[in-house]
Amino acid sequence: MRALLAQRAFPVGDIRFLASARSAGTLLPWLDDEVVVEDTAIADW
Repeated sequence: MRALLAQRAFPVGDIRFLASARSAGTLLPWLDDEVVVEDTAIADW
């Protein structure tokens, strides 16, 4: 999904990546930056 959004230059103002507690805190590349993965169990939707 990340690759598709980046490839199509989808207009995203702010992006959040959600995952399990095990993956929370890891960094995922997004365009020219990195985004911290958030725990879905405690993320504020």
